Amino acid sequence: MLSGREIIERDYFLSLGQKALDQMNLHLHHVISDVTGVTGLAILDAILAGERNPDVLAQLRDRVAKVDRLDAAAVETIIRTMASELRIESREIIHPARLALTGKTAGPGLFELTALLGRDRVVQRLDSAVEWIRRLPDSRGV
Repeated sequence: MLSGREIIERDYFLSLGQKALDQMNLHLHHVISDVTGVTGLAILDAILAGERNPDVLAQLRDRVAKVDRLDAAAVETIIRTMASELRIESREIIHPARLALTGKTAGPGLFELTALLGRDRVVQRLDSAVEWIRRLPDSRGV
């Protein structure tokens, strides 16, 4: 259990962190209400690690939008084909896509999850993620 002083100090440092994000034009608190939660920290870690390239997610969005029937097998084929063409590992598509679609870094299998969400919702969420990333300072692909 935190003491009263520890709570005040924690709140103060969280406030400073949110002010710093605002000054960098990263209004993360509008998207994620709890910046200290798992999702908020995962996004901050990704930003700090330099993962700001929206091109892979945009390409995934474009390919998903062209599919008539989106099922787990179709999503797996899209991602594995993209990874092969881009000469990257599938996980370099899967993990950012999961974060874009669910706001979480872990969860159910992405192929099945994407099929459950449906093509229109997947395209909409990927669009939102791409737009958000492109607004970040020093974003690649802008």
